Amino acid sequence: MIEDEQFEDEAELIQWLETQKYPEHFRWARMLRSKTEDALVKGGHAPSDSAYAKAVALIFGKAYKSHVSALCLAGRGLTEDLGVVVRSLLNLYIIARWIATADREARAVRYIEWFWVEMWKLMDLAQPPQSTRTDIEKEYTRAKPLFEYVDKKGKRRMPDTWHASNIKQMATEVGLLQHYQIVYAPLSAYEHSSSLGYFGMLSDADRQGGTLIRLRDHQFVPFYLGYGYQYLAGILWMWNEQFLAFDPAALDSELRRGVQFFTRRRASI
Repeated sequence: MIEDEQFEDEAELIQWLETQKYPEHFRWARMLRSKTEDALVKGGHAPSDSAYAKAVALIFGKAYKSHVSALCLAGRGLTEDLGVVVRSLLNLYIIARWIATADREARAVRYIEWFWVEMWKLMDLAQPPQSTRTDIEKEYTRAKPLFEYVDKKGKRRMPDTWHASNIKQMATEVGLLQHYQIVYAPLSAYEHSSSLGYFGMLSDADRQGGTLIRLRDHQFVPFYLGYGYQYLAGILWMWNEQFLAFDPAALDSELRRGVQFFTRRRASI
């Protein structure tokens, strides 16, 4: 149920949300989708030997897919899953910024090569063919020295993550602690199925004194679309620094207008 509005089907709900309730929010979000798709088509030209450019390209591709998912979920009022996607976008943005902050080539190499560590961890569970197992073990042996360290007892160990840090610390280092506090941490309730994550589904008591659960609530749609826009825009900017598919000044102006729109709307609520 959405604000006592009754809809015949999902198509009518989508029409109401996207063209009547939040038309400008969806317009800016679609414009960013179009821009990222243009970027993916143009490709640009980055140094082929740059691990940092490769890492940014990977992060940008995933961020684009998350943005498309966010648009689909927002249009259907599925705000809990939308929140999970926006949290993922912020996670990607923090990682991208952290890689770029210092020793970007070394950090990017670790980001990419951790793939083989994860594949090696999964081998016993996945039981791949022997030829695949051999390839994974070979690549793991090659990548392992990037991560191994010697503990206080002189024993060689592997860290739990490629960055040997945590997302809050990384957000702090790149100036995104406030976003971690007001977006990432609260949206973790959705990711971890906390009771707080059901807040948007609960409304005031109905006429019979019971609790009305609203599966298609929309109250967080403008917030999540706005923050998602900001994170993908930041990643697109970083991608364009490497691939130069767009004029930097023109792209900066366009992205800033979108961010300013969502910022003003949040302030007015």
